[in-house]
Amino acid sequence: MAMFAGLVSLATAYRQMVKMQQHCDSSLECLVEAIAKEHLIVGHLLDALPSDFEMAHQVQLSEAFRKSDNALKKLRSDSSNRASAASLADAQRQLLMTSSSLVKRIEDNEALATRGSIQGCMKGLADAQEKSHAAMVSYNLAVVSMATHRELAIPSLLCMVTRSHANHRPLIDWTPDSSSSSVECDY
Repeated sequence: MAMFAGLVSLATAYRQMVKMQQHCDSSLECLVEAIAKEHLIVGHLLDALPSDFEMAHQVQLSEAFRKSDNALKKLRSDSSNRASAASLADAQRQLLMTSSSLVKRIEDNEALATRGSIQGCMKGLADAQEKSHAAMVSYNLAVVSMATHRELAIPSLLCMVTRSHANHRPLIDWTPDSSSSSVECDY
């Protein structure tokens, strides 16, 4: 009877780990989608601006946009790679800072700030940045929850037996006040 109860406990713990992994995967998909939408709006904003307006800032934003897009593609191909996560966090942080700087300059230019297409892009960008930040927080919570669950006795035993440590995910954080782009350990 004890053996049966042990097997039931192991099966339950395994199902819970699979559910948590699926939640983590789903959170990552939402994060990637939110960042991709933000990138789309940045592209629209750059297209809507006159080429002679704050040329240096437009070039900086364009470069930050390109780097972030490339980092997102790398993370999509290997979501458990710490270097890819750190690269995305750094690129997103730079994109956030450069886009905020350019938006501030647009707001200071009354003639440009009142154009409908530019107003729409700025509002869309603010919304997209808010959603991508929320998706980042949700993803990080899923990663931490999964890591915490794996520290419990039965799940940690299952991780050793099934060698599921390969599914660990790095945290991703691009908030400007963050001291590092990605937490130094995998979860």
